Amino acid sequence: MDEVYMVPNPTSPTRPVVFDPDICDGCNLCVEICQCDVFMPNPEKGKPPIILYPDECWYCGPCVDVCPRE
Repeated sequence: MDEVYMVPNPTSPTRPVVFDPDICDGCNLCVEICQCDVFMPNPEKGKPPIILYPDECWYCGPCVDVCPRE
């Protein structure tokens, strides 16, 4: 199983989740678990997901919780 590292910014309306490209290997577990469908898999294999709808993020945390490299 591939792994993804995510390091969220402090929760606030202007600071969405941020992926560390040096850690994230694009496993997309966060994409699958996101309740708001904020993320989109990156078309480049091994790259962090794209935050497609940052304004829709509820900062609920399952994406961070599911990350095997967190």
